[in-house]
Amino acid sequence: MPKLKTETVQVSNAAGETLTLRAEISVSAHGEFRVRVPEELASDSGFMGCLSEARKAHPSVAIKVLQKHTYLTSSSLEPVVPILKNAARRFIDVVTSTERVILYAYRHQVKYALSSDGRVAQNGYLAGEGYVWPEETDSATIMLEDASSHMVAIWARAYDKVTHRRGDNLVISYQPISERNAGDYQSPALRLNAFNTDATIPDMGNGARVRTTGNRARSDYTEIPYTDQAAEYFTRMLLSMCELARRMDEFFGDRDKLQMAIARGVPALLAA
Repeated sequence: MPKLKTETVQVSNAAGETLTLRAEISVSAHGEFRVRVPEELASDSGFMGCLSEARKAHPSVAIKVLQKHTYLTSSSLEPVVPILKNAARRFIDVVTSTERVILYAYRHQVKYALSSDGRVAQNGYLAGEGYVWPEETDSATIMLEDASSHMVAIWARAYDKVTHRRGDNLVISYQPISERNAGDYQSPALRLNAFNTDATIPDMGNGARVRTTGNRARSDYTEIPYTDQAAEYFTRMLLSMCELARRMDEFFGDRDKLQMAIARGVPALLAA
């Protein structure tokens, strides 16, 4: 049977896979067009579904098995490539799921010594016997790193986690929550997200980023299932940090007031 032409069929899915097929189309002396169907498509149930749909508009479309190979035949060229493309698209189709989650990250730049009963001190040598350096810091760290300033940082935001999966392959993305899919502008999710109008997942200063590798999600952030209660908890925590910043600004922002507070023995913001 004379070869008419070769068509390249290429389809992709949301999991990042691409399937490329070369379809060699032949035509017989009787005007019958024929293309060999790849074995992985021929044995897939989606292929028969595409064939049944195509027959509604093109009744001549049929399947023939010649020398153990499956061929798609038709009296016209028009439906041949679209059937293969639809079958390939169904073959690599993915399962998509969406769940609401909260991502959060925390870090601090605070060096301290810790006693067995939970008391902290600026340096174990000054505090006396019984103080040790916690695992996240040690005497070498406090000597080598800049310990002249102290910082505590926390970030939290609610997202819709979208997972596209086909077999062992998956792609995960974190989609912003809009007013529409939150259901209520005053919902706990949107109240939490109001702290960060930019939905970009930030670098917390320690290289932490959410990413996907291979067939599993890998994250330097912590992910927990979303609940209104969890969103409200993080909202209260962040509001308390805002209030702490406001008080510290009020306390340290005016040198005269600070000196007066020191002279009067006004308590520090937190008991040491």
